[in-house]
Amino acid sequence: MTVRVWPDGEHTLYNPAVLYSQAALYNHAVLYNHAAERDAYTGDWFADHLIDRDGPNN
Repeated sequence: MTVRVWPDGEHTLYNPAVLYSQAALYNHAVLYNHAAERDAYTGDWFADHLIDRDGPNN
C-alpha cells in the first residue's frame, strides 16, 4: 500500500496495482483533482515492476 499526499493536503491510501474503481472507495476526490498525476504515478509503478528490462530484446 502507498499513502500519497499532494501539496493541497489531499491524500489517499491505495495499491497501484488495484483497479481505479476500487481506489475510488478510498478517496473519491483524488480521481478528479489529481487524476493525471495519479495516472502517471501508477504508470511509473507498473513500468518499474512489470517490464523485463533484462529480457531477450535488451
